Amino acid sequence: MRWGELNLKTIKPKRIKRQWLKKIFLVLGFFLLIFGFDKFLTTFFLIRTIEVSGTLEENIQGIEELGGQNLLFFNQKKWEEIIKNKNSLLKTIELKRQFPNQILVIFEKRIPQAIIFDPSSQIAFLIDEEGVILGWQKNESNLPMIMARLQNFQIGDSIKSESLNLIMALIAVLEEKAPGARFEIDEEKRVLTVTLTNHCLILADLEKEKESIIDSLQILVKKFKIEGNWPKKIDLRFEKPILSF
Repeated sequence: MRWGELNLKTIKPKRIKRQWLKKIFLVLGFFLLIFGFDKFLTTFFLIRTIEVSGTLEENIQGIEELGGQNLLFFNQKKWEEIIKNKNSLLKTIELKRQFPNQILVIFEKRIPQAIIFDPSSQIAFLIDEEGVILGWQKNESNLPMIMARLQNFQIGDSIKSESLNLIMALIAVLEEKAPGARFEIDEEKRVLTVTLTNHCLILADLEKEKESIIDSLQILVKKFKIEGNWPKKIDLRFEKPILSF
């Protein structure tokens, strides 16, 4: 054979076939591995069990939609927001992933803190500390009563009012004196009148800073607890509270 010539007889056909077969099997194996891994990720971690903390009577709208979601790629904040928007009476909700295929629903319900009553329409709603309407008030209750005008409000709505915020804060300050108390707002005079069950009358100027009113009453309540004696009237409309016994 002369220099530079190619001797085709030296190439073995069987060896060429084996090399191609190996390459084909490697490619097929690679794709099967990718397919199997993808199948594993998309099926093994699918949510199959939804556990709700609380009693069996709880009915939370939207949690059934969690079934079938992939736990690996689960957007916790997004789904918490979705479910909370569908359940206005829930104060908080938390979704905890429990691998491989379970999710735990932890929630806190809104608790009635007062009754808001409209004398003109005779409508009464239960509200929580944030002013969210929880339902109709049908039975007698020892909750604080707030007299106010109600228009076009429905269950789940949130009443936005600075006066209501002040009242809810005062209810928290009054503690055991709050049950059965009556709160009335005079919009013309911008005065809040609170009548406690021990017949103590509290007056507050709605134009004053909320923090100032709360701080003043808080100091007085602590004092009355120690002394064991409540006045007949507490006037918080002035720079210094005026007490009448």
